[in-house]
Amino acid sequence: MRCSASMVLLLCALGLAGCDCDGPTEPECVDDTGCSSGQLCRDGMCVDRADGGAIPDGGADLDAATCPASQVCRGATMCCGEGEECVDGFQCLPTCGTVRCGDNMMLCCDAAEICLDGVVCAASCEAGETLCGADFDLCCPGGDVCLDDACVTPGIECTDDFDCLDAALYCEPTIGRCLTTPSDVMCEVAPTFERVELREEWHWAGVEIGGSLWENVMNTPIVGDVSGDTIPDVIVPVYRGSSVGNPILVGLSGADGTLLFAIERSDPSSSAEIEGVAVADFDPSDAALEFVYRLDGGGIRMMDGDGVTEIALRLGVNARGTIEVADFNHDGVPDVVVGCRVFDGRDISDATRDIIAAGSCPSGGWEAPAIA
Repeated sequence: MRCSASMVLLLCALGLAGCDCDGPTEPECVDDTGCSSGQLCRDGMCVDRADGGAIPDGGADLDAATCPASQVCRGATMCCGEGEECVDGFQCLPTCGTVRCGDNMMLCCDAAEICLDGVVCAASCEAGETLCGADFDLCCPGGDVCLDDACVTPGIECTDDFDCLDAALYCEPTIGRCLTTPSDVMCEVAPTFERVELREEWHWAGVEIGGSLWENVMNTPIVGDVSGDTIPDVIVPVYRGSSVGNPILVGLSGADGTLLFAIERSDPSSSAEIEGVAVADFDPSDAALEFVYRLDGGGIRMMDGDGVTEIALRLGVNARGTIEVADFNHDGVPDVVVGCRVFDGRDISDATRDIIAAGSCPSGGWEAPAIA
């Protein structure tokens, strides 16, 4: 029993030693405003700042009585300094007299700039101008386009690269104008297959005219969008049986192979030869291409893409062989080459407009001119 009594006395002594006879102590502070300058309130006690009293971000301790509302920052715990403003409620930055931009609104755009999509400062372009430049600091004047971060004046109108007449140019389809080919490396996609399996898209079985089936083809078809539906069509002379020298000229839809037109054999001013057809944009005013072909009786005939409307006719052209096209006089319209003669594509019927009038080639035989 004496042992137990000793333990009780020891516990009582310990209890007396830990007793606070004066009751709970009031906290020294509630927030930083209750502390002296250069101190912070931590766990109810004012402690010295670890940085020796300097206020971060250029701000000063908040004095609610003297701090202007525009300079109150960080949840009313900081007052921004003279010439500063509280940005995004978080940090004190030099006052911006224009517009702020970027992450946390840290950027101050120049007087002649705007905040583009809330991300970056950019030049303020006038109506009709185009924003350009690697740093969005250029305004291209009306009519110019932005290419490779520089303002460029577009060239002539075009529908494809061949219209641009220069290997250093390409046809930009969005504006229908020739532009300088970008200097960047062109994209290239490596094929992931080894074999190409051909699949029949459509088949044309011929057309019956005058009790005969015209179906045989000896020459390579000419391809071009003569219907204006953006799908290349097919034009080719076809003959019946073994009558190779008496063909008709047919146009077939590139979409499904249906017959678009057939130029039948009627008279020397319209009947086609077995060779000599070319497709080109002789009339830039419409979306469809036109075509020109050699006549069986000697001559050439230019037709609208519908295969019905004659544009121009030139008789007395007796050279045999293919027809080639190229813009020899640089007027934007392809010209027609037959043998050793070049006819102005704007009007092949007018002999005074001929570009090269050399007559028949010396060989007198079948001719296939090459243009370079």
